[in-house]
Amino acid sequence: TLFHLVFLNFMKPSFTDEGWNSLIIQYMTLTESRANSPEQNFSDLVKELLYGDNIRRKNMSTEIIGEMKQDVSEDIYRERFADAGDFTFVFVGSFDTDELKELAERYIAVLPSAGQREEARYVGSGFPRGITEGAVRAGIDPKSRVFMAFGGQTSFSDGLEYERFDALISLMNIRLREVIREDMGGTYGVQVYGSLSGYPDQRFSVMIEFGCEPGREDSLSEAILSEIASFRNTPVAGSYMTKLSESFRRTQEEGLKNNQSWLQKIVNFTIQGRPLASIPDTKAVLALFTPQSLQAAAGRYLSTDNYVRAYLMPAEQ
Repeated sequence: TLFHLVFLNFMKPSFTDEGWNSLIIQYMTLTESRANSPEQNFSDLVKELLYGDNIRRKNMSTEIIGEMKQDVSEDIYRERFADAGDFTFVFVGSFDTDELKELAERYIAVLPSAGQREEARYVGSGFPRGITEGAVRAGIDPKSRVFMAFGGQTSFSDGLEYERFDALISLMNIRLREVIREDMGGTYGVQVYGSLSGYPDQRFSVMIEFGCEPGREDSLSEAILSEIASFRNTPVAGSYMTKLSESFRRTQEEGLKNNQSWLQKIVNFTIQGRPLASIPDTKAVLALFTPQSLQAAAGRYLSTDNYVRAYLMPAEQ
């Protein structure tokens, strides 16, 4: 069934007026519910601060829905799926190799291919320069939310830089959780996440979010900036290196038993041009975790002179 559905998506896609109208109704319902949500208003502000008017990054709106055309959408879909030559199919799980090969030859090998490979290009405007800030007041609940982001272009040639970047994100989660939640008692939790991209060009983003009591937005976000300065200027303490190594080893062991984790790693390593055989190499990755390497990573990816900061605060009564 899976292979047959893949085949049909390429060869016999179904486009009907009924399906299109149902899709538009779903989008309109979603958009109308967003209008009354403080969190969605905040999301709109964050997108605006980060990406400006880039249509590829905007949240769904009635204006965007009004510009959608059924025939244009169908034409784009058919054009994108007209050539399967540069598609990569990844299968993970417990299966018979001979049976998988037979199904692939029957349903995938017969898909149209012109022998061409496309190259992606970056079409964004880049991370904002300097310090960009904004705030929105919405909702009546006595709570605030803070968003902070760092990003921009970077340059690296070592495929293991992805692991160094992920280690920095893990370190920030550990340290900021202790400082903001446990030491300052300012929030129930801090979430740090990010991405490092090597294709089509090399870019990164690091994002931090947390909720807090109204009136503490400035003090807590300034505390985070202070910790970031410490990351940049001081080698990481040994106690944190131990926590980081233990966390990675535990996550790696669990991930190597999970199909979804394997699928994600195979896709990422393929895009990054890295050998798949290195996926389970825990020892090589742990060797990257040194106080100096993480301090250097913080210097590359975290600048207290270039960031975005946004607040969601209760509406004034």
